[in-house]
Amino acid sequence: MPKTEIINQDPFCDVRIKQLEHEGNRLDKFVVEMEAPENGGYRVLPGTNTVHSENYQLIPNLRIHQMVLDVLSRTGREFAPVPEFGGGYSKSICWNGKKYCERWYLQDAEQVLPNGNNITLGLEAFNSYDGSLAAGIRFFVMHMLCSNQFYSSNLLKEFIFYHYRSANGNLEADIDETVGHINSQAVNFTKIVPFFSTLQEKQIDKFDDFLKIRQGINTFWTKSRENDVLDEMSGNGITAQLGMAQNTDTNLSYWKLLNAYTAVSTHRIGGFPGARLSEQVTDHFQQLVAA
Repeated sequence: MPKTEIINQDPFCDVRIKQLEHEGNRLDKFVVEMEAPENGGYRVLPGTNTVHSENYQLIPNLRIHQMVLDVLSRTGREFAPVPEFGGGYSKSICWNGKKYCERWYLQDAEQVLPNGNNITLGLEAFNSYDGSLAAGIRFFVMHMLCSNQFYSSNLLKEFIFYHYRSANGNLEADIDETVGHINSQAVNFTKIVPFFSTLQEKQIDKFDDFLKIRQGINTFWTKSRENDVLDEMSGNGITAQLGMAQNTDTNLSYWKLLNAYTAVSTHRIGGFPGARLSEQVTDHFQQLVAA
């Protein structure tokens, strides 16, 4: 079975842990089995890093989904799923057969930037069946005009659910702490706004300066997506194709350039790779501002 095959397109399908055997003897290794819709049975999750030790705690995506919905309701704040746009790759739920994430944004935390654009706090719950992600939540900033998502390992921190790793796997023990963490992030969100305001103020007046910034980004940016960024800057990119409102600012600022990159990472690439590129490019601009 190909490593890229998704056994079940439903991220909330039934999963279970199974102990491996050899010649009738049980081993100290375990695999995840997933409900297979074609026959109603179960199939072993394929690929590398899918064999686990006896200490592995399987947390179904459905359980994470239900817990986070409970947490969001307990915060007393207004959350909504991240909006989707036609053929774009920005989705409220991302599932590649092994890793799952689900995204919401906070409707009552909008902050207005000097140019009139609004940003707000986004939240992502994540989980995996191959050990590549520990279950938890992390945050991002969302541009309300187009839902571009700015991830950052420097500006916003993740929160890992750790109680489920104990012997009894009590995931619900994390609920109160998670509620507190979300409310704290929402309150402190205003501290991030000056960074984005600075991005709007910093203009790129010389072509050589633009090339220098681009050269730095290209150390990690996906080469095949370079032209997508240039198209976005010219007004003919993915946001125009999806019919989104365009930023009419004709000057090239750090803000406009970052939005071009995050538009591609959010709507053209999407999923886990897009979020990773968004994080790298946002952190890169933070370093440029701080220099």
